[in-house]
Amino acid sequence: MQTKQKSDNFAADQSRTTFGWLNATQALGVLNDNLYKLLVVAYLIGKEGQISAGKISATAGAVFTLPFLIFSAYAGRLADRFSKSKITVTLKFAEIAIMLTGVAAFFAGSQLLLYMVMFLMTTHSAFFSPSKYGLIPELVERENLTHANGMVEATTYLAGIAAAALVPILVWITSDNYVLASITCVLVAISGTFTSLAIKKTAPLGQKGRSSIFFFADIARSLYDVRHKKGLLLAIFASAYFLLIGVSVTLVIIPYGIEKLALDQTNSMYLFLPGAFGIAAGAFLAGKICGRNVEPGLVSAGAIAVVFLTAGLALMKSSLVIAFLFIFFLGASSGLILVPLNTYIQLQSPAERRGRTIAAANFLCWVGSFLASVFVFLLSSPLKFTAAQIFLVLSAMTAIMAAASVIIMPALLLRAFLVALVKFCYRLKIIDAENIPAGGGLLFVSNHSAWSDALVLTAAQHRHIRFIMDKDFFNVPLLKPLCRIMNVIPVSEKDTPELIARSLRTARDAVNNGQAVCIFAEGSMTRTGDLQPFRRGLRLIIEKSNCAVVPVYIGGTWGSIFSYFGGKPLTKFPKKFLRKVRIYFGNPMPPTSSVKEIQEKVEELSRRYLAETNLPDKKDAVFPLRKNL
Repeated sequence: MQTKQKSDNFAADQSRTTFGWLNATQALGVLNDNLYKLLVVAYLIGKEGQISAGKISATAGAVFTLPFLIFSAYAGRLADRFSKSKITVTLKFAEIAIMLTGVAAFFAGSQLLLYMVMFLMTTHSAFFSPSKYGLIPELVERENLTHANGMVEATTYLAGIAAAALVPILVWITSDNYVLASITCVLVAISGTFTSLAIKKTAPLGQKGRSSIFFFADIARSLYDVRHKKGLLLAIFASAYFLLIGVSVTLVIIPYGIEKLALDQTNSMYLFLPGAFGIAAGAFLAGKICGRNVEPGLVSAGAIAVVFLTAGLALMKSSLVIAFLFIFFLGASSGLILVPLNTYIQLQSPAERRGRTIAAANFLCWVGSFLASVFVFLLSSPLKFTAAQIFLVLSAMTAIMAAASVIIMPALLLRAFLVALVKFCYRLKIIDAENIPAGGGLLFVSNHSAWSDALVLTAAQHRHIRFIMDKDFFNVPLLKPLCRIMNVIPVSEKDTPELIARSLRTARDAVNNGQAVCIFAEGSMTRTGDLQPFRRGLRLIIEKSNCAVVPVYIGGTWGSIFSYFGGKPLTKFPKKFLRKVRIYFGNPMPPTSSVKEIQEKVEELSRRYLAETNLPDKKDAVFPLRKNL
């Protein structure tokens, strides 16, 4: 057993190390993409004048995205057919040659050649993208996938920060000698090549499939292959839409700095810094909130924030400090959107077609990016919109999407808020979450120590749970709308037997229809810290049901301000912040199990909690009742 654990730990360490090299490789690639692009934009604005800033930014954005539109489908085919690690190394060597050509383009001073090198650089990135995102699930365990994506997004935008910070410094150090400044891109490409050599070698999947010169056909075929996964398709299109908004914001930043804040084109690039820091912070926060799960509700929360922040940038008075704050939080909101969407697409994409599916998603994202370039060009050039007015248009567009997501899926937004709240207040440790069936009817049977137990259980696993809740609690005016959104099943021991039976039948019908339901089988919160006998309502639910029964033990909420320890809930001051809470999930039991058998399993989990935490007294634990039912 000990040898196996050491082996598992070694494998986990190796996985983290090789993922670290992948993350460093992609970060250096992003740094180089942005470094070269911003050098080109700064050079051309200086050459043609600040009045051309909007046109040059939009043109560079279009050239930057075009390769993703043309080559994403074929890149996905390559990622499915050949080793993704070998593709990565090959592309990094190609990057060195491309950047040497970029130095020559600055030496020649040719606008056409500069744009051609930018096209080649992003062609390299288009081929790298499916391999990069496809490698993450091959290198990282499933439970760490959301965290890994959060790290990738964070380092991606930290690389953007570095690029935005480096360009003005390089221009200043070299006294506007862009040839010398561009040599930095060659050095970054060489560094990325070395880090790519350390990535663990992965086997090719060998999926051959047909490719078409008409890349639209390949994209359409890839999307058609996953047509039955409606959630996946929705995530792909949502990702494309929000990239359109995000790219539009980045294209407007430099003109905004010139028009609104009276900065020149070089100093306006510093406005990218708070945005990139914000995205990194938002991505890191999203990884912490999601943990091993995916929280789609964060997308709605991020969209709502984008609405107010873009409107704020448009309407605020000229203030560099306030602009920095707004752009930082706008970036953080984008991070909250990106991580759940990317993780969901990776998890839901069929393994044998993951490269093609991710390539199709990338293609649509870059369609959004290309449309953003066209959109900003049309608004800023023919229509003569100011940067502030463009921000107002983006706010109105996002408001429509945010409102639609809240109206259609309010429970996801509420769940995301509750999960974030729980993880802000508690330090959760989740044990044996793999015992939770991914789908099908499911009944959680848990102890009940505190008012926060339902929220803790919600945050500890990925499924939407319908809780059986005391009707008095359900009818609290402030809580009732939230309970309705979460589709709670109210019941009260004061009800007539007919009403109680109806509520329990609702719970049984829910699990028989494939939903997850939770019952706190003691019938009420413990007043003493002891596990009380389970009520017969549990038996009425599992009778004639076809669900799995998962025993749950929540340890650590007894003794909190939401428990009866030391008095009524919320009548004392909290003694701890970030209270340690453990949630144990037992092995699934058949619905034919007796109430006694289920309670014994919960008691067994409680004894495990006591043994593993070595608690000296009752204040942090619920002690099992020592008598039989």
